[in-house]
Amino acid sequence: QGLVRRVRGLRRSYYKMRRARASGFLELSDRRLRALPVEAYAPTPEDLDPDEKFWEIVELRSLDATGNLFDELPGDWRSVGTLRQLRVGKNRLCALPEGIFADLPNLEVLDCGDNQIRHLPGFQGCGASLKTLLAPRNRLQALDAGVLGLAALEALDVGGNVDLKCLPRLPERLQKVDAENCGLTVVDRLPEEARTLCLSKNRLWKRSAFVSDLDRSGSSP
Repeated sequence: QGLVRRVRGLRRSYYKMRRARASGFLELSDRRLRALPVEAYAPTPEDLDPDEKFWEIVELRSLDATGNLFDELPGDWRSVGTLRQLRVGKNRLCALPEGIFADLPNLEVLDCGDNQIRHLPGFQGCGASLKTLLAPRNRLQALDAGVLGLAALEALDVGGNVDLKCLPRLPERLQKVDAENCGLTVVDRLPEEARTLCLSKNRLWKRSAFVSDLDRSGSSP
């Protein structure tokens, strides 16, 4: 039975990869994969079926690999620079590739929640497209100050990172900030345009610098 399930799983993954080459959307969630093969998201002519034409492949725009068993991700993503959404939550990742933001200048959504990530790569070289950054329930200890340079960022979720002690200054365009249930003792200036601020269940003691923001959001330390 185990062998039959494995064969069926590989067959489903095969058809998903073939469909992705025609649609630009690759969905590999909950496949219990231990590694993300390069041919899954960046196929070469040798990876195609006889009836497929390499020049007809649609550039990959979305990759969902949520709920697998990845310990790490490939280090080089330049072959899929058109990618707009990358979802790798609920894996076993301890880190993201250092150059991932520079390799994916068109990335709009990154979801890496529910892993074991201790720090996010620096945002230097990150494209101006990133709108949503989701990294809840990891082991983050700090957030790179370069996040301020993410001018397009609208939603940030770092909730549930109990070792996260402080938030750096955040982009003014942010509409939603979720840092609930962390270990925050310091919060720098909060975005004035934010509509949702979740900062409860932290260790904040100095309210004066951001009391108006917390009152506006309905949250409190």
